[in-house]
Order: sequence, then C-alpha cells, then structure tokens
Amino acid sequence: MFESLVSPNPSFGSHHLIDNQYAAFTPEGKIAFGVLKGEDEWLEVADIVMRNEEEKRV
Repeated sequence: MFESLVSPNPSFGSHHLIDNQYAAFTPEGKIAFGVLKGEDEWLEVADIVMRNEEEKRV
C-alpha cells in the first residue's frame, strides 16, 4: 500500500486505477512510451482491509 504524508482534505480512503499507457526501459538504455489498445477491462476486488499505523494489530 502506498503511504504519503500528503493527503486530500478530507481523505478519500482508497483509489484504484487501470491505465493503458506504458513506459519501457531496456538494459541498453532505450526508453519507449505508448498506449495499448483498450478492451473491456475491469478490476474486481473481493476483499480489502486498510489500517493506519495506530490500528495495526501485532
């Protein structure tokens, strides 16, 4: 989970994104950018639990 000291006010909890853009870096030092053809895509989340540092269980 990405954590940051910067947050919107009020906080919005969780944000999930699917993107069709890419950046590729080869061992030879070449860089490529592009956009992949979009299809019918989705993100299915069956269960998610998020806790801040004060709520972590040991």
